[in-house]
Amino acid sequence: NFEHVRSFLAHMGIAESQADLVPLTTTAESQKDFQRLINFLDSDCRLRKSIRIGVIYVRRDQFDQKSILCNTKGSPKYEEFLKELGEEPQDSAKRKVDPEVLCYYTPVLEVVFHVVTLMPTKEGDDQQLEKKKYVGNDSVHIVWTENDRNYRAGTITGSFNFAHVVVHPLRNGLCRIKIEKKKRKDQRADKVSNDADKKVVDFFGPLITGMMISMDILAPLLRYTAVNARKSINYKNIQLFNSISERRSSLGMIIRKFGTKSKFSAGQGSFIDSLSLS
Repeated sequence: NFEHVRSFLAHMGIAESQADLVPLTTTAESQKDFQRLINFLDSDCRLRKSIRIGVIYVRRDQFDQKSILCNTKGSPKYEEFLKELGEEPQDSAKRKVDPEVLCYYTPVLEVVFHVVTLMPTKEGDDQQLEKKKYVGNDSVHIVWTENDRNYRAGTITGSFNFAHVVVHPLRNGLCRIKIEKKKRKDQRADKVSNDADKKVVDFFGPLITGMMISMDILAPLLRYTAVNARKSINYKNIQLFNSISERRSSLGMIIRKFGTKSKFSAGQGSFIDSLSLS
């Protein structure tokens, strides 16, 4: 029954024992603040952290941003690849706001793919600002190119777009991989620092330049590589926190604020605190 399960979890260090349970009490004045903190747990403090990746399709003889952003569909191989890459959003609200995205879920991570060919194309807009608003702000791009020339990292202009995992489909059914990275001086040419030649993206994998990958295993390997690229970017404000520990910390703050006794200890539950994305 419930009491036995709670006792077992307490012995495993996953939950506090019954003796340490803290009753919560609110007054008429504090009820609004309490409800706001609870709502925060279900909105900003989700169990899954979200990573956004841009997905770009390049046709043969396409070299510029204008023509690439105007693509509305791709080749049969590309469309097959998209089906393996992700699925429609599970969140009904996200499905209404961003119907053009694909998602991939793990227990602690939500990967959102901004797919250029799925986004609506606006007639008369040479820059396709609505598409670029999303893809131009993604730190990592997956580029499916059927062009004979190599894809340049600065093709889609913007202050981000640091890492590009480029896929060249071949006639023999394999795909050739190439990794492109922006250098710091490529992003702010007007403010070149002393370390301008340093790349903002460290080494990441498992896919690396020169690999030949079968379509059967391409999508999962690309997902892992794109997520690792996102984690490797050398910016302090780009971090993947342990969302379970973050949620537990917020619960601890609520208990300390509204609990009738102070037996809660942030040091308990070491099993949960030890979980990480790595």
